[in-house]
Amino acid sequence: MYSRCARSGHCCYFSSVLLGSVLQFFHLPAALLLGPMIVGVVMGLSGATMRIDKRLFLLAQAVLGCMIAQSLSPSILTPLIQDWTVVLALLLLTLRPAACQAFC
Repeated sequence: MYSRCARSGHCCYFSSVLLGSVLQFFHLPAALLLGPMIVGVVMGLSGATMRIDKRLFLLAQAVLGCMIAQSLSPSILTPLIQDWTVVLALLLLTLRPAACQAFC
């Protein structure tokens, strides 16, 4: 069925680091985020499953939140406030399918 590597999760970690490093070498924006995301999608579509500790998941979310907050500047608020209806609509259009995926 699935290879032992895909089931163990080590292949996922190694592949994520490798692909992220290759993308970083070619100076792609957000390479260290895109590499693991691409590997996760490919492995998920191939049927691999992997569970991580909840504390580790929360730590990863906190780190990503800090990275996003660091890249934001006050100048971004002006266009967001001017187009708040579009921003809110896109937010709701994104959250609804995610909530249905999780709870339906």
